[in-house]
Amino acid sequence: LFIVLSTLSMLVGNFVAITQNNIKRMLAYSTIAQAGYMLIGVAVLADPVSNNQILGASSILFYLAGYAVTNLAAFFAIIIITDNTGSEEIDSLTGMGKKAPIISAILTISMLSLIGIPPTVGFMGKLYLFNAAIQTGLVWLAVIGVLNSVLSAYYYVRVIRKLYSPSSDSLEKIRSSLPVRLAVGLAGLGVVGFGILPGPVIHAAKVSIKAVLVGL
Repeated sequence: LFIVLSTLSMLVGNFVAITQNNIKRMLAYSTIAQAGYMLIGVAVLADPVSNNQILGASSILFYLAGYAVTNLAAFFAIIIITDNTGSEEIDSLTGMGKKAPIISAILTISMLSLIGIPPTVGFMGKLYLFNAAIQTGLVWLAVIGVLNSVLSAYYYVRVIRKLYSPSSDSLEKIRSSLPVRLAVGLAGLGVVGFGILPGPVIHAAKVSIKAVLVGL
C-alpha cells in the first residue's frame, strides 16, 4: 500500500506541478511529490521482512526537517518578491537575479535542494531515503524516486532560469524589512549548512526514534 501511495504521489505531484504558471501553486503541488519521497521511508518502516525500523523512521524525520527548512527559505524569498511585483506568476520572476541578487540566490539554492542537488540538505535527505530503500530490498522504489527527482528538475530549473533571464523592466531594487531578510537568510543557511553537516540532525533523528521504540 505504501509503495503504491509513494509512487502515485511522486508521479501525480510532479506532473501537475509541471503545468503550473503560479509559483505558489507549483510549490503546493510539488509538496505532493515531496510527500511521496517521504512515503519511501514509510514503506521501509512498514516492511514485514526487514528490521530497518530505525533506518526508515529516522530517514523520514531527517527528510522532513530538511524539507521544512528548504520550503521556508523558498516561501520567504517568494513572499518578498511577490510583495514587490504584485504577481505570483513564474514569468514575473524574470530578471530578479539583478534586482534582488541575495534573495534570488537563496531561492535558487532552495530549488536545487528540492531537486536534490549537492551540497544542499535536499540531496542528503534523498540520499538517506534512497539508501534506506536499497538496504530494505526496495531498489526499484529508489529508482522510481531518482527518476521523479529528475522529472521535478524541469519545473524547479524553470524558476532558476527565469530569475537569471534578462528583463526589459527597470532595475529598481526589491525592498523588504530587516526581520524578513534575516528569516530568509537563516533559512538559506540551514539549507546549505544541514547539507554539508547533516550528522547532528541525523543523530537527533535516530535518538528520537530509538526513544520512541523503547517507550513502546
